Amino acid sequence: MEAQKKRSAIQPEEIIAHLQVLATFHKLKLDVQARAPHNPIGLWTAFLGYAVEKFASWISNVVDKEGSDEAELTDEEFPTLDVAMVWHAYILNPVEYHHDCQKSQKGLSRIKAFPVRRLAEVIDTLGLEPRFPVPAFGSRGVRIGPQFSIDLVAAVKRQASFIAQVAAVGWTQRPKSLGSTINTFIDRYHCFLKKLWENPKQLVVSTLVTILLCTKDRLLNPLLSRKL
Repeated sequence: MEAQKKRSAIQPEEIIAHLQVLATFHKLKLDVQARAPHNPIGLWTAFLGYAVEKFASWISNVVDKEGSDEAELTDEEFPTLDVAMVWHAYILNPVEYHHDCQKSQKGLSRIKAFPVRRLAEVIDTLGLEPRFPVPAFGSRGVRIGPQFSIDLVAAVKRQASFIAQVAAVGWTQRPKSLGSTINTFIDRYHCFLKKLWENPKQLVVSTLVTILLCTKDRLLNPLLSRKL
């Protein structure tokens, strides 16, 4: 079991940072929808469509630019919150993300993992209020980058539904105060993995939010997740 825990490589600090990021994503969604009380879903969809355009532009003009061969993003290269939210949803679809990194978006493969701790540090610095610019819809001049093998607007919406579940149980309110609760999350995840390793031919699916949270945290690092 100890060897299996080492292989899972999930740290409490990673979960806490991830919860901070999820809390800010959730608040961003609520802030956007509050601007159109009569059509919140429509505005959220439009906002995400523009965010995907910005994400594609970020890949083309920042990640793929000539000379960008370092694994760590510089401060100037670091994405805005809306772009980070799209990237987060994208990387949580490992099959499509790996395929695209090998084919159309090789620049993304140089960035070994989603920078969840660094993003949490930015949020700590700025406060939980997402002081990131919300784009004006209908703008043009955004350079559309590579095509994706997944509908990223739908992907963000799916993750937003999960984040709402996490927020509903209060985990996004004060992530740093969860303390030993985080260790319980990780222990449950290890038990779940143990079942998978002991029954490789059996389909084992969990709907527990705690296990799903740890699974998603693991997927933020594609290289580690493929070692399980």
